[in-house]
Amino acid sequence: MPALLAPVVEWLSAVAWPAILRFCAFIGLGKLFLLVRDWILLFFGEKVMQSLVATISVVVLLQIWAVFLLVFWNFSSLEGLRTFFSANPFQGVSSLAGSLYLATNFFPFHFFFGTAIAYIQWRLTLVHAAIVLNRLVRIMQGM
Repeated sequence: MPALLAPVVEWLSAVAWPAILRFCAFIGLGKLFLLVRDWILLFFGEKVMQSLVATISVVVLLQIWAVFLLVFWNFSSLEGLRTFFSANPFQGVSSLAGSLYLATNFFPFHFFFGTAIAYIQWRLTLVHAAIVLNRLVRIMQGM
């Protein structure tokens, strides 16, 4: 059987295959394949860039929202921010309540609770955003 296939393979490689290639070049199939390949590469590149830009913008917006909540719950004004960083810890210290006053200045309870509230509100924002996005995806899929 291989002896019968040898002349056919030789004819295909010598005569038929170059004729097929010339015919494809004549009708422009080679250019079509190049265009399809370029379109596929650009399509996937665009999808990668869209997802990358979307991810970066969501992360940046969530960080801006977290910083806003932190500043809002802890300082709530520029004057509060200024006094927090430039306050004298010994101002107003009396002999009776001096140790408690120094303890509250050593560990700023307002900053601690303000940060905790800001984190809780930021976390609830993420949870609600996830619920809304989940419902939108279900609506898009027709579920």
